[in-house]
Amino acid sequence: MVRYVYGVRRNPFSKAIEGLCYTEAGPNRYHVPTAAAVADIEAARHRYVVQTRFGEVPLLVISMANGSKALRTKANGELPDNLSELPDC
Repeated sequence: MVRYVYGVRRNPFSKAIEGLCYTEAGPNRYHVPTAAAVADIEAARHRYVVQTRFGEVPLLVISMANGSKALRTKANGELPDNLSELPDC
């Protein structure tokens, strides 16, 4: 199932993305912690995408230097990371 990400929840101190706000096929809005979205993507349970003027850009799981995992989008010529440009929700 595709989840359309429209906003993010950030840590107020570090500004790190702690969660995603998304919709599915209907008008309802949902929130998922970043760790749960990472698990969903790695297990192929859900696809998370950001809508841009170029179309849907999928979220990718990346490994950080400290061994933790984070989410970002592939650079698409519009912005280096569309996820970091989303508004707070």
